[in-house]
Amino acid sequence: MEVLGNLHDGRTVVFRPIEPGDKWRLQEGLKMMSPESRYKRFFRSISSFSDADLGFLTEVDHENHEAWVALLAEDQSHPGIGVIRWVRIAGEPDVAEGAVTVIDEFQGQGVGKALLLIGVRTAIENEVRALRVWVMGENHPVLGLMRHGNVVLGPWESGVAAATIALPASIEELSSSPLAALFRSSAIGELEGFVRHPALTQTHVSSTGVPK
Repeated sequence: MEVLGNLHDGRTVVFRPIEPGDKWRLQEGLKMMSPESRYKRFFRSISSFSDADLGFLTEVDHENHEAWVALLAEDQSHPGIGVIRWVRIAGEPDVAEGAVTVIDEFQGQGVGKALLLIGVRTAIENEVRALRVWVMGENHPVLGLMRHGNVVLGPWESGVAAATIALPASIEELSSSPLAALFRSSAIGELEGFVRHPALTQTHVSSTGVPK
């Protein structure tokens, strides 16, 4: 399945589910992120993914772990420009951790909004009722945003807050949900959203938001 869209500058983007063959896109896409963006995503300095990281990020079942990538249609050699990912939480089958990321060069081109629509639609279709994201305690603007609307804030772990946001009943209601503003913050690097999976954990938690 593929979805086509256009950047604000007119270039065509292909959105599709991630595949195991996208491992090289992950590795190369990481290099295209600034050191600051990498740190916000992983809470640590990182220059490459391990084989375990790449396996977890690309070998998904599309039911409990979903990820879609955004690629430039005219340049298949380009590693990609963004991704949205959600992973169902063990013990909370109707809640998934998730995030969207757009690499620095392509922010502000409408990619994050398109990825958000795709991610929310697939989550709703898979009976996910809420998404959980994580934000650093010193990120006061985003914490303030999360205290309004249908957002449950907490618990806190090592200075990081969990925020659980109810999904709308339909994709048409997304514009009135706090998800729109929160994931827009994630796409431009203001909000750190993670999947806390052993394959990605070294010092604390690791991000779902990885350019493919």
